[in-house]
Amino acid sequence: MAIMRTTLLNSKYFLEDIKIEHSLFALPFAFSMLWWEPHISVRNSQIVALFLAMVTARSFAMGCNRLIDRHLDALNPRTALRKVASGELSVLSAQLFIASAAVSFILVAYWLRPLCGALAPIVLGLLALYSYLKRFTILCHLYLGICLSLSPLSTLYAIGGIPSWDVYVVCMGIAFWVAGFDVIYAMQDTNFDYKAGLYSIPARIGNEKALLVSGCLYLGAIAAWLNAGWQHGLGKVYFLALTCIAIVLLGQIALTEDQLRRRSNARINFIFFHLNSWVGVFFLSGLVLDEWTRR
Repeated sequence: MAIMRTTLLNSKYFLEDIKIEHSLFALPFAFSMLWWEPHISVRNSQIVALFLAMVTARSFAMGCNRLIDRHLDALNPRTALRKVASGELSVLSAQLFIASAAVSFILVAYWLRPLCGALAPIVLGLLALYSYLKRFTILCHLYLGICLSLSPLSTLYAIGGIPSWDVYVVCMGIAFWVAGFDVIYAMQDTNFDYKAGLYSIPARIGNEKALLVSGCLYLGAIAAWLNAGWQHGLGKVYFLALTCIAIVLLGQIALTEDQLRRRSNARINFIFFHLNSWVGVFFLSGLVLDEWTRR
């Protein structure tokens, strides 16, 4: 019992450290496929399983990140207090958490569809690779975007659907959006990343140019989602939702530019976590309301 209590307590601390609540970023895009392809019948149990698959996959990915980057995190003042980096949680505890998340994801994926279960280890491998890429290439931001963009495709495969071309365009928009906000998030560590020889875009070209890159990626995201909606024959409510998303993304750029002028990172977390959580919510709400108004 003591071992079980310790394991559960360590998992609780680790979940707090990886901010499990920020699974919100990808969840709305995953569930948006239930309205993008409304002719596919989905059971309530499948919806619960999809939710569990998303949460366990993200928990695995963030757990790997904390474990793989623990030595770098310990040297960075911003991240030195993370549980594994500070030694508050042992490497073994992190490994057990990661293993339990991986096993849970594979089991849930297999329950949804045997093919998904067979592909699940490949997905986990792709997610784990992200933490190594910033040591070698500035494409690490786009790679993270591609990883999150798999969520709509995975959802469709899990419920027996076949993605159309416009779904891939939606995924392209997700990849651009995630890459854009990951560039902004990396601005907190520009100096550290440069000294450590890491390949974040801000460390390589400076924050001002990196913000321009982020803005271009956001424009690419909006363009992709506009194109996907047009191809799919969606209505005015969907495009109104995209307008709201564009305002949120423009606000992020403006707030970040203000932070750069002030030479401050105080509001980067607000920009990254709080504003971006609305993007998926607007996207999913736009789809749901668009379908409802056209009935």
